[in-house]
Amino acid sequence: MREYEEAKGNYQNDFFDNDYPWAKPFLNRKGNFLAIEEAAEMGRYRPFCIWASTKVHPTYKRCYGL
Repeated sequence: MREYEEAKGNYQNDFFDNDYPWAKPFLNRKGNFLAIEEAAEMGRYRPFCIWASTKVHPTYKRCYGL
């Protein structure tokens, strides 16, 4: 916890409150994956990203073998 507070003191306050603080200057709203995807006009690749990440981030059904 001490390291977290120390790091928080070294960076801007929204660095830890926002998923993608580096994207904030480029977006008109809170930076998240969907906002970045839409700004880059890469929405057509969303199904492929979801499919590709299932091995790393499985659903609850895959975790329990249902």
